[in-house]
Amino acid sequence: MRPYFIASLSTLLISAMPAYHAASPKPLPCVKLEASANSWTPEIKLTNQCSQPVDLRDGLVKLQSSQKLQGSYWGSFGPLAYPSQPQLTSIVNSSGYSVSLPLTFPEGNQWWRPKTVLDHNQSIRLQFSATPGLIVEELAFYPESKQPPVVLPKGEISFTTGSSPDGGRQSTPQIKLVGDEFSSDINTLSWGETYTLNQVPYGDYDIIVQPLTINQREYTGTATPNRIQLNSSQSVPIQISYQQIPVYGGR
Repeated sequence: MRPYFIASLSTLLISAMPAYHAASPKPLPCVKLEASANSWTPEIKLTNQCSQPVDLRDGLVKLQSSQKLQGSYWGSFGPLAYPSQPQLTSIVNSSGYSVSLPLTFPEGNQWWRPKTVLDHNQSIRLQFSATPGLIVEELAFYPESKQPPVVLPKGEISFTTGSSPDGGRQSTPQIKLVGDEFSSDINTLSWGETYTLNQVPYGDYDIIVQPLTINQREYTGTATPNRIQLNSSQSVPIQISYQQIPVYGGR
């Protein structure tokens, strides 16, 4: 059975039609969102993995959905106040529907102030109605734009190369680290050595190794792994290797 929230008349009067502020144009990647969608009541778990508390007031949870979702959402909000207008909105797009779940909370009064700040490692859960088979992707949390900026925790990534493909050192590996909030071109790697990139914000990253041409021979590069999630202070190791592209036709 769907849970309901019962508020006092004074709370309802105070919280009626709360102002909704536009969310920040960029999502906050250290707020982790996980979806369990294969049921009549899908669930989104939101966890604060930032290095500091995050105020959820007037924040926005967004996702890409294969179904049109509408109506109310509900859930478990732990130490936080219950949202005052938990409504879903869906806008059709080329991939399905862009769904928004605004986190609006009561304003409170001189005797009661609602808790809206989620501490580090704390979670809340949002639920809504859908048909089994729902596909949920591209989940993101957008903080309210008037909040002070959150300092993203940072880690490091270590890149190790083998020997030069032709036994010499004429060329230098060219690597791109690509993430939502941070990207870097790495062109100072030497063969047979390890290079550590420090102060990398937590998040998901793709590692792209550019091809090389050495002595008129072409080599394709590979990063293992080629996609990582940086979420701790422990260095993430990446192995860089090259393989000659076969040439057919007697070159």
